[in-house]
Amino acid sequence: MSTDQGPLFSTNDTLRMLAESAAPSETRSDNENAANAHLDDDEVILDMSDREKANEMLMAKELKNLQFENPGTNQVLAEYGSIGTSRRKRAVRQKNEQRTERKDPYHDEKGKLVVNGERFTLCDCLRAACSGCHWPCPRCGSRRCGPVCQVNRTFAYQEISDPYANVHHENPFINDH
Repeated sequence: MSTDQGPLFSTNDTLRMLAESAAPSETRSDNENAANAHLDDDEVILDMSDREKANEMLMAKELKNLQFENPGTNQVLAEYGSIGTSRRKRAVRQKNEQRTERKDPYHDEKGKLVVNGERFTLCDCLRAACSGCHWPCPRCGSRRCGPVCQVNRTFAYQEISDPYANVHHENPFINDH
């Protein structure tokens, strides 16, 4: 199974041939001049034109191989390929969210109420002296959580009122009223 692809040269051979073709004819080897001495002028011209075409093709091929190929964003994305899982993406996003301080009241990762950067422990019944009057939270086990767990909760109750039991409590740490 032979395919006719023309002469195959190594890189060193190609570079040597390029250097020889760029050199003036006086510096060519005596063996080459002696080999061409027995040919008549027409054969030498044809031989040189074929050689020049081959050299041009080799030079074009080598120049193409030397060209820079921009990898684009593939290289950047390969470096950050470790952030492929949703868990890691979420961790990176949460880290970025923590850098921007929120102004509205919310609860942190431990369930503490955060108002203007200060952290407070407060039951959802909004009484400051209460140490927890609700059933234990199924998510975190705290008795301070009402119907929604306080861990990473994005809101805070401003007031609790029950007109039938005559109960009205306001959040002592939020001064919107």
